[in-house]
Amino acid sequence: MQKNLSVEGSPYSQIVQLMRKHGENKPIDCETGVVVSAPPDIKIRLDSSPIELDKDDLIILEHLTRHERVVTLMHEQEAERDLGDNTVEDDRIDNGIPAIVPDTYEHKNIILRFEDVLKPGDRVSVVCLDDQMKFVVLDRAVMY
Repeated sequence: MQKNLSVEGSPYSQIVQLMRKHGENKPIDCETGVVVSAPPDIKIRLDSSPIELDKDDLIILEHLTRHERVVTLMHEQEAERDLGDNTVEDDRIDNGIPAIVPDTYEHKNIILRFEDVLKPGDRVSVVCLDDQMKFVVLDRAVMY
């Protein structure tokens, strides 16, 4: 005879309790490293090991590669923008000349190509997928 599981609290709390009981919780080791050579024959040396990982050991997330995205560009002249560490307002430079560009515009379905790939010397955050011995490069790592 099976014993009923007793979970208490709100529905959210009950889901969390069941996930903790039945879910698989493997610890993830996040490490830092440095790019030794650029793609396509990328190599990364982890700070914790003298071994260099090569392209066969690595999974690089798309945002770190040369790739394209379809975007919408929107502009509002003199709009204030919060940049996190600063707030800026567009400068309006017309010098008495009628503006060629409208004050507000939107361009839809524009292809935006990201060209900046990982370069030698870039610091990166890496996690290991234990069962596959593959390493996922999450992002560039920056210290302030």
